[in-house]
Amino acid sequence: EELMNRAKLIVSRSGYSTIMDLAVVKTKALMIPTPGQVEQEYLAEYHNRKGTFYSVKQEQLQLAEDTKKAQHTTGIKRECNVEKTVERVMDILYGTG
Repeated sequence: EELMNRAKLIVSRSGYSTIMDLAVVKTKALMIPTPGQVEQEYLAEYHNRKGTFYSVKQEQLQLAEDTKKAQHTTGIKRECNVEKTVERVMDILYGTG
């Protein structure tokens, strides 16, 4: 977790949980979807089109070139405060909010 927080760019698969982790740390990423994993392929292409993350198919990966391209993405800018979200959910569930 500490390394993710300090990283300027993360190279990873493009699963939902990974994208949520990237939203929390607000880091740019080079996404390489696992071949045949439709969800990962879709999410990688979606974020590539939006300019959030750069993605490339595993068989087309050129690490030096692709990491440079990934530096020009935005990452997820939206505020994502996990602790506040959990507090809000607990307030709703227990009627304390």
